[in-house]
Amino acid sequence: MNKPADISVRSYANPPGFEISWAGANPFGDGYCFGSESGLLQFMDKDIKPMGPVLKASLSGEAINSVVGIGTWFAVSTRQEIAFFGKATKGAKPEVRHMPFGAYHLACTASRFFVAALGRAGLMLADGDISKDEITVISPGSDNEMFAYRLLTLVGDGRNEIIVCAGRSGGILFCQWHPTQSATNMQSMVFSNLDVIDVCSIGNLSKPRAIAGASVDGSIILSKDVLNEKKPSTIKFKSLPGVVYRLVQCRGHLFALTSEGLFCLWKLAQDFTAGNNEKTRFETPILAIPMKAIDVNVVMNRFLAVVKIDGIDIIDVDSIAGPASTVNHAKTNQIKAAMQRRRPEKGVRTLFQKPVLTPFPLSPGPYQDPFSKTGFDTFTRIKSLTFATSP
Repeated sequence: MNKPADISVRSYANPPGFEISWAGANPFGDGYCFGSESGLLQFMDKDIKPMGPVLKASLSGEAINSVVGIGTWFAVSTRQEIAFFGKATKGAKPEVRHMPFGAYHLACTASRFFVAALGRAGLMLADGDISKDEITVISPGSDNEMFAYRLLTLVGDGRNEIIVCAGRSGGILFCQWHPTQSATNMQSMVFSNLDVIDVCSIGNLSKPRAIAGASVDGSIILSKDVLNEKKPSTIKFKSLPGVVYRLVQCRGHLFALTSEGLFCLWKLAQDFTAGNNEKTRFETPILAIPMKAIDVNVVMNRFLAVVKIDGIDIIDVDSIAGPASTVNHAKTNQIKAAMQRRRPEKGVRTLFQKPVLTPFPLSPGPYQDPFSKTGFDTFTRIKSLTFATSP
């Protein structure tokens, strides 16, 4: 078993003028991408060395909250706007396209479409070649019952794709979608008194539509098939203190980021999807890494990029060993008092490593401002598609 000090954590301080608001995968290959509170963007290689200049990615100067890429284009979102950078597939000059409303989260589909979560405004879908100007905004309808907060896209039945949303008090929302369809229905999994803040994939080859979700109170939602399982499992972990911000899956583990730290639910994703019947029992060690952080994303399917107040931690998940003590719990189809009376906190082991903060390097010289160049354009041709949620 690894000692706490053996866990591989690379800690970097914010350099002057670049306070990190978001950190995740480089959309063009192995490496990282950092966004700042003032709307700046820096691509990094896997050794945290800058690739290209610092880029002004937000016209409003708002904090970056998501970055994704498809082909020759990448998209950047803030609470004020969505910006697309790239060039047409036929070798045209680089362009910048601007969407004059903000998003909470961005994702990509296997069919090469950008998807944006717009809160109560619904979803936005855009062809991966932005120069085609194929933009669709899917509104929630007159009842205004949908809130798209965080996104997950899954491969569907070969024709359709699945879009899953953390819908806050609306539960988990999902729909099947294809670029050629003219209408769709958003379905929902509603949970009493849960505020669903995040969703992530826990699927494998045999269960590709398995997902996990998290409520702000520490409840973890587990489903082996988001399309067909009407009553997913819900487990309340009392040992997840504070308010939950994020839930991600890496190497078969679930990682919940809360206001009190980063918590690893050891092999929970792997063990849950391996269960073959309703009576399957499995063990969940819980590892706690105390910290004050605001965001976490998985990079290269191995590392966690954790954004903290004063910088960023890069955690190698393969260097974390499970604790000796574990917690037994049973699969359940609903929140039950019996499940809540279990004591998962007995399986918590606290991991601590004193960070050594080193400012990460930025590209030298002034940043590039693509908005000041010709080619900057605001979308005007936007199709509208309305759907209503259904239970």
